[in-house]
Amino acid sequence: MTSIKPQQITFIIPGVENFDHTEILDFVQRAQSNLDLTLLEFAWIELLEKNKLVRVEELAEMKHAKEAAKKELKEFVKLLKSAREMPSHSKPTKSSWRTEEKIRHRIESLEAYAIDKYYISPDDIIALV
Repeated sequence: MTSIKPQQITFIIPGVENFDHTEILDFVQRAQSNLDLTLLEFAWIELLEKNKLVRVEELAEMKHAKEAAKKELKEFVKLLKSAREMPSHSKPTKSSWRTEEKIRHRIESLEAYAIDKYYISPDDIIALV
C-alpha cells in the first residue's frame, strides 16, 4: 500500500500580494453570476476564426452590435408580415420599399437570395431532359 504525504504548494501570482485563499470560493461565485455566455461565444468565434485575442470592451461592443442587428431584423420581419397581411389594394407599392436605404438593402438581399435559391442553370435543364 502506498500513500502520498501531504505537501504544501505555494503559487505565486504576479501583481497579487496578501492573497487570501478563502476568497477563492467567493470569487468563483461572483464570476459565475456575472457569466455572459454570449460574450464567451463572441470571444470563441474571434479566437477561432481570426486567431485574435479580444478585450472585454470589444466583446461588449460586438454583443451590442449583434443585439441591435437582431432588433432591426425583427422590425423588418414585422414590417414584411404586416404588409403581407394587408388587403391587395392597401399593400405598399414596390417603389415604397426602396425609399429607405436599410429596407432597400434588405429587399435587395432577399431578391438575391431568391434568385440564387431558385435559379435553374442551363445544365440543370439539360439534366432534366
